[in-house]
Amino acid sequence: MAKCSTKYPIFLVHGLGFRDRKHFNYWGRIPKHLEKNGAKIYYGNQDANATIETNALILRKSLKKVLAESGKSKVNIIAHSKGGLEARYMISSLGMGKYVASLSTINSPHNGSKVVDTLLKAPDSLVRIVGGCTDFFMKISGDKKPETYKVFH
Repeated sequence: MAKCSTKYPIFLVHGLGFRDRKHFNYWGRIPKHLEKNGAKIYYGNQDANATIETNALILRKSLKKVLAESGKSKVNIIAHSKGGLEARYMISSLGMGKYVASLSTINSPHNGSKVVDTLLKAPDSLVRIVGGCTDFFMKISGDKKPETYKVFH
């Protein structure tokens, strides 16, 4: 058995502001290294700036596809930042817990974010402008339903 081989595939879930891209990988060299050493890697492919609930629905669809492709009954999830909140929501609120062997979160704001708390002290009109401008660029980059203002809240 290879040193990174696992019973179940690894499902990587990115954080806020990023997308799963083949040539500009959010996870850097980690997936390639894991695969080289026996792991099977899949990606969540959720939007960069959609709400937790919206992205959890996308993750559920992606996870079901992974299970069908891999022939496995579960996955190990590694999630970063807001992706950890989305994965948790998918598991706890969308009935996907039985398909998850493990969830490891890295820097997920399970208790909120000081950066967002500070941003939300600004006038609401400014927060809406920042959210709207961000949504514009996220839509151009491929998000189907960016809702940055809602994400901030």
